[in-house]
Amino acid sequence: MKIIYVIGEPGTGKTTLMKRVFEYLNFSKTPRIQEQFPLVPYHVSESLGIFMLGKYEDGEVFAGTDRMSMAVQPWAIKFLEDIEKENDDLVIIGEGDRLSTPTFIEHIVDKYDAIIYYIRAFEEIKKARYRERGSNQSDIWLQGRVTKLNNIVSMFNMVNGNLHNLKKFDNNNLEDQEKIYQSLIQDLV
Repeated sequence: MKIIYVIGEPGTGKTTLMKRVFEYLNFSKTPRIQEQFPLVPYHVSESLGIFMLGKYEDGEVFAGTDRMSMAVQPWAIKFLEDIEKENDDLVIIGEGDRLSTPTFIEHIVDKYDAIIYYIRAFEEIKKARYRERGSNQSDIWLQGRVTKLNNIVSMFNMVNGNLHNLKKFDNNNLEDQEKIYQSLIQDLV
């Protein structure tokens, strides 16, 4: 099973990028939830056998795994293990803070064919995006995300000895976003 997970600080464009992927791959509009995994909503591209973790509904500013419960991580790990038993040819994609934890990232890198996309943006770009979407996230909370992501990135050096599972991208303009988008589509299909 292949897993692509997109991490990055708030305002780096993860959700915007995933919404483009969502439209292009024609994911189901209504999120699905398996009874035994009530905290793990996902969308499916039936024709391609690709699952997108999270909720992507019209009009939502914060989408993806940010719409999941704070308690989702162990459920998501069990969900992945369960669906792999049914079909190990699936591709899973996701993004967002809820599953951007060292435990989840280490699990998917150790157990699956995983690629982590690390998206960055200039500080002034992130601040403009915060204003545009009406974000009220505190500076303390935002700094916590920076620390968490730094821990994940440093984990790749400690656990794997290299960064072959980690792809770093800047996302400061439409040209940057297009490069990331094209790379994601290539890795997905």
